[in-house]
Parts: sequence; structure tokens; C-alpha cells
Amino acid sequence: MQIVYIMEYIPSIKDVFYNPDISSLNRWLQEKGWNIPRPHKDLVNNDKGLWRHFWETYLIDSEYLDTLYGERDNIYGEDQGEEDGSSSDM
Repeated sequence: MQIVYIMEYIPSIKDVFYNPDISSLNRWLQEKGWNIPRPHKDLVNNDKGLWRHFWETYLIDSEYLDTLYGERDNIYGEDQGEEDGSSSDM
């Protein structure tokens, strides 16, 4: 899977709890078979509250935020079907 790094970002809406930009990018990337986006560490440092919210809600990945706040729980559960190539569609 390909990774997209966000190097610069100007939100179209200032409300962190209703901001369709990153959500739409995340959804589009996953539909195209890419991983969820990752903001650059410097970008995260410019607005930790915004990026932490997106990270906590699984709209982005960030090794830097993992280091700051601890790794998040896996929302997909223990078995994602990666080992045997299967997935559990319900």
C-alpha cells in the first residue's frame, strides 16, 4: 500500500470537530487502495490539537503522535486477516 504524507495544510473549515477535508482525503485514499494519510512532524507541531483529534479518530496515522501519546488501540480488533490473506466481512 502507498503512503501519502501531508506536508502543508490549510483547513477549509476551522472547526476541528467538523472538518471534511481530512475525512474526505482519508476516504478517497482508502477507496484507491492507499493507506490513511500521515502529516509531517513539523505540520503536527504547528497545530497539535487539530492533528491529535484526527489521529485519535483514526483519520490519520502519525508515528510522532504515537510517540507523544502512546500507540492507539487497534480499532479493527486482533485479527485483520493479514496473516492468511483473508478478511472477515460481515
